[in-house]
Amino acid sequence: MSAIRAFSARGFYGARIEDIVAGADVNVRMIYHYFGSKEGLYDEAVLSVSKTFFQLAINAIQSCNGTGVERLERAMTAYGLAVLTHPEYARMMVWERTSGSETVTRVVPTEEDVEDLFESLIKAALSERPSEEDLDAKLMASLCAGAPFLLVSQGERHGFKPEQTTAMMDTVWRMALKASGLTTDVASV
Repeated sequence: MSAIRAFSARGFYGARIEDIVAGADVNVRMIYHYFGSKEGLYDEAVLSVSKTFFQLAINAIQSCNGTGVERLERAMTAYGLAVLTHPEYARMMVWERTSGSETVTRVVPTEEDVEDLFESLIKAALSERPSEEDLDAKLMASLCAGAPFLLVSQGERHGFKPEQTTAMMDTVWRMALKASGLTTDVASV
């Protein structure tokens, strides 16, 4: 957890091993023994955060036998709640996604990547609706996966209350679903 806090506060390059070990009350040699390097520790932190979010989203859809849109909404809700309740994870992933790093691509298996999960849910939902319009499910999946991170990290920065951030997140997702033709009314989601 000390590593996640350090990486979320300062990003990969700003986080110092000395601060991480002090916060974890471990010896610096232990970090290098178990992770090999600062990069190895960062990889493990990114993998841990990604798995947390993925597992919460997958658990939500496994208990839903509804339509593709209902399953997508369930996953978005569980994911959004996870991001809201783990703001340090959200900040870390904002650093990860905006730094140009490809750590997620390199260390997270495709079948456990929340963005890929959202893409498959979006494709399933889109296949259930009659339309001749070809929408970019990958782009919408990026929006679904990235918006909560950005809203939580920026909401904290601007002093928003969690319920304000939740309302903004819901609005962004409702507008995305409406734009994709997966719902007709922004207020109905």
